[in-house]
Amino acid sequence: MLFHRHLAATLLAVSLPLTAYASDQPAAKAEKVEKIDHAIALGDTTITLREFKRGTGPTFVRVHHNETDAGVVGERLVSELGGRFIDLLHPNGRNVSFKLDGARFWFDPNRIFTPEGIAKTLQGQRKNPHAAEAVKALADRILELCGNQPILVALHNNSGLFGLDSYMKLPLSRGIGRTLVNVGDGGNNNFVIVTTKELYTTFSGKNVSTVYQDPKYDLNDGSMSYRMGIEGKAYINLETLLGKRDMQWKMARDIHDFLSRATTASLE
Repeated sequence: MLFHRHLAATLLAVSLPLTAYASDQPAAKAEKVEKIDHAIALGDTTITLREFKRGTGPTFVRVHHNETDAGVVGERLVSELGGRFIDLLHPNGRNVSFKLDGARFWFDPNRIFTPEGIAKTLQGQRKNPHAAEAVKALADRILELCGNQPILVALHNNSGLFGLDSYMKLPLSRGIGRTLVNVGDGGNNNFVIVTTKELYTTFSGKNVSTVYQDPKYDLNDGSMSYRMGIEGKAYINLETLLGKRDMQWKMARDIHDFLSRATTASLE
């Protein structure tokens, strides 16, 4: 109950409705998961944004196809708890590759949510402004499908080379008061990145490994986290070590509960 009190206070602080995911009737246990494929042509490659949904609830998203634990956890969340999961599927691994006008291009799909990010991540055999336009269209479609959520949650996995310590040094650290890091129960590699101080206070108060970057000073890497931050939107990026699927499931389940059960009763 204490966790839910923290959440309710957080939602109030970021001006979000306490009943954001409420419905007149909870999703029936027997209700089937609906799967919708949204196909997007990117040169000679078809990108699929697969949407899983059941009843009402938070929206989760995965953009790195090779982060397999995140994919399994996202589908399980919808199947067992309801809500939505948006999954980016393509023939390659982490990076998306496509051919346009006879030239091959590739990019990191979590670096395409700002023009500066696209300029840095898009690589190719030759320059082609149409390639950047196509990538921007993909980014816009991902955000459109995710919708204007009270709090959007992204699921990621890391190999162990990326962790909280990455935010304690350059280039990611933005300095005292601009980067906040709490090393909690998840240690260095199982943590959340959040875009509001209220969410940082809530998670770190429960001893969850947490990082917050002040959007005014954050590094414009084109990530979804950066985009949500500069737009003033509440966002959670759940990062866990690849292979720690059970841990990611437990953390994601708690976040789902954290969001779904925020009602005025939580304040009592």
